[in-house]
Amino acid sequence: MALIDTLIARRQKLLLIAALGFTMWQGGLLLNKMFPTDDTAHAIALAMTLTGAFQWAAFSIGFVHFSRKAKPEIEALNDELTRSNRAKSLMYGYMALLGAISLLFGLSTVLGQTRFPALNADFIIHGLLILAVVCPILCFFWLERSNA
Repeated sequence: MALIDTLIARRQKLLLIAALGFTMWQGGLLLNKMFPTDDTAHAIALAMTLTGAFQWAAFSIGFVHFSRKAKPEIEALNDELTRSNRAKSLMYGYMALLGAISLLFGLSTVLGQTRFPALNADFIIHGLLILAVVCPILCFFWLERSNA
């Protein structure tokens, strides 16, 4: 059983660091869209983008290595609780995305009645993409962590 616990802990670590890498990678691109003319923001965004992209790629390769290494124990790693947690995390991610879209829709309606500029669709869609990828990963991490 110690091997299964070790593999679960390794999977949780991979998930958390991969989510952080994706957030840094896409957050750097988003920061560059927010401040396209600021040199300091551009340097920070470039560092975030390169670090996060490398981290996301490295831990994606780590997942492939992990799945090959854990092939004999795959049944124990994919038990009923894990499948339930995976389904719950997708539901929570969907609800977070739906909540963010609803909030943005309401904000857009309010801003339409004022003199504030309209929301930038490219910026909003990019932010929603980050939320749609990272939220289920973090929810799964949290559910697996609380049941360990």
